[in-house]
Parts: sequence; C-alpha cells; structure tokens
Amino acid sequence: PEQHEGALIVPHAADVFEGTIRSNIAMNHDPAAVVDDSVLAASGATDIVAALPDGLDAQVRDSGSNLSGGQRQRIALARALHANPDVLVLVDPTSAVDSVTEVNIAQGIREYRAGKTTMVLSASPVFRHIADRVIE
Repeated sequence: PEQHEGALIVPHAADVFEGTIRSNIAMNHDPAAVVDDSVLAASGATDIVAALPDGLDAQVRDSGSNLSGGQRQRIALARALHANPDVLVLVDPTSAVDSVTEVNIAQGIREYRAGKTTMVLSASPVFRHIADRVIE
C-alpha cells in the first residue's frame, strides 16, 4: 500500500508478511494491538479469524504462504480499513473471493467508510451497483 497525505492506495496484489493476523492488520508486532470487529466484518475477515484456533494471533508464514489468495486479500483489505485514511483507493479488492463474499465485502466497505472518500477501481458489477458515482 502507498500512503500520500491522508490517502491510502491499496494495489490488487495482497501483500502479507510473517507474523500474526493481528500484526498484518495493525501493521505492528504489538500483541495487544486492538483490531476492531467492524474492520474484520467489513473486510470479510471475520470468518478467517473465527476458523483459526489462535484467532487474530494465528501465525502467518512469510508472504502468507499458509493462506489462500482470498484470505490474503481480505487481510490486506482489513489492514487498509484499519488504517482509516481520509481517502482510500482500492484496486480490485475482491478479485480473489467468491461472489457471495464479494457482495458482503462491498456492502461492508460502503457502511464502514460512510462519510469518507473511497474509490474502487474495478469492473465488478457489485461495486458498480453500490457506488454513489461510476466513472468509465
């Protein structure tokens, strides 16, 4: 992700690093870092955390090799939402998830980011449907 004066740009490729789910979202290795449940819900990461015995403290291998592409993408999205920038630019944020999960994530992002600027660069019909404005 790139950060520019209150804006965060999240590329299509979901980068995760060795550590825990928590450290990947909070971007620090503080075991007490708080990750809001609403961030997990909006990013579709609640089920990932719930399925792991250690939850947010589950270990992530280098490059997220022990996670699926969709899981990595949702964790990276949770990281972007956790950062809570004034302007968030997402590039194909749901390309690695199924259609039901995509709908839930799109609605979650819309609700979580209400009142803030979020640009989604995607041809996804789901995001086009919920967008306030579509630019082609």
